[in-house]
Amino acid sequence: MKKSKASEGHHQKLDKLKHGLRSWVARTQADRKKDDPNLAELIDTKIQLNLEIDKDECYWEQRACINWLKYGDRNTAFFHSQATHRRRRNLFHKLQDEEGRETEIIQDMEGTARSYFQNLFMLEERGSCDHLLSRIDRCISEKDNQFLTALYTKEEIKEAVFEMGPTKALGKDGLPALFYQKCWHIIGNDVIKFCLQILNEDKGFKQVNSTHIILIPTVANLVNMKRFKPISLFNVIFKIMAKAIANRLRRVIEKCIDVAQSAFVLGRLILNNVLLAYEILHTLKQKRVGQIFLWQ
Repeated sequence: MKKSKASEGHHQKLDKLKHGLRSWVARTQADRKKDDPNLAELIDTKIQLNLEIDKDECYWEQRACINWLKYGDRNTAFFHSQATHRRRRNLFHKLQDEEGRETEIIQDMEGTARSYFQNLFMLEERGSCDHLLSRIDRCISEKDNQFLTALYTKEEIKEAVFEMGPTKALGKDGLPALFYQKCWHIIGNDVIKFCLQILNEDKGFKQVNSTHIILIPTVANLVNMKRFKPISLFNVIFKIMAKAIANRLRRVIEKCIDVAQSAFVLGRLILNNVLLAYEILHTLKQKRVGQIFLWQ
C-alpha cells in the first residue's frame, strides 16, 4: 500500500486503508485454492492453525456479545448459535406509523423510522433557562475551570485510546478501538493531530459528526418505534475525543452532583437508591408495635 501524502487528513487516510484492506482480502481469498501448496503448509503448521481458530472465535465472540471466558475455549459452535438466535430475535417484519397503520413494505418502514427520528431530534423553541441557573450555587472553582478549559494534550488523547474497550460496538467505518491500539505506532501522530485540531481549534468536526442508529427491540414482535431502544454507533475517533472530555469531567463531577444522586459518579450505581427504597419498605412491612403493623 502506498504511503499517504502528508497533506491528507486522517479521515481520508482511513478511507484509503479500508479500500486497500478490501482489495487485500479479495486477493488473499482468491489465492487460497485447495491445490495451493501454501494452504497445505498452513494446515500442517499447528501455530498458524491455532491463530486461524482464534480469529474465528474472536469473530463469533463479537457477534454473540458473550464473554467466552465463562464458557471455556474452542466454543465456536456455541457463539455461532448465540449470534443466530440473537439475529432471529431482533428481526422484525413490520412497523406502525404515527397514525397506527402497520406496513410490511420496506420503503414504507424506512419512511416511518426516518420520520420518527426527524421529529424526535427536531429543535423545538424553548424559553431561556438563565433564571434557573442563577439559583444554583456555584460548585466549580476558578482552578477547576482553568483545568477544564485548558488546551488538550497528546497525552490525554493517547490515554483515552488505550482506556477504550478493544472490541466494543463499531461505528460507520468498521474500525474498532483495537485497530487504533495495535497500530498506534503508525497512526498515533495523525490521530492526535486530528483530535487536537477539533478539541483545541474547533476545526473539522463535521467529518466525524455522523453516526449509525441501531434499533434494539425491547419486547418480542414489536411494531411501534417507541418500543425500540436506539443506540448510536459513532466512529472510534469520535469516541476518543468524547472520552478525553469525560476524563476531565470525571475529576470534578463529584462537586456538581448531590450525594443523593446515584448515577454518573464513579463508585455509585444507579440501582443503589432503588435497593435502598426496597429495604426501607421491607423493614416497615416487617416492623410491628404490639400486634399492629406499621405498614399495610
